[in-house]
Amino acid sequence: MTQAPPIERKERESAAYLPISADSVRGSRWVRWALVLGVAAFGALFFFTDPHELWQVLSHANLWLLTLPLLCMVASYLTMAKSYQGIAVAAGCPV
Repeated sequence: MTQAPPIERKERESAAYLPISADSVRGSRWVRWALVLGVAAFGALFFFTDPHELWQVLSHANLWLLTLPLLCMVASYLTMAKSYQGIAVAAGCPV
């Protein structure tokens, strides 16, 4: 089975059929609270740990062993970005 090519739409009407506007998503309370929760969780890591012990662990870490997880993370984000771009093109909203 082959996929049909995306429908060409003018830029102004590409998002007109969506049920919600982009402004309502950007200004959502859920997004703000998720950001606050994420920052609080990150701050809790430093609040509940001993700074001396944390620095000791970080200073003895083998940076070479962190290379593979870092490369996998970057590859994952690039793959997700390409996937979302394809989804947007298929929906008629090229990014």
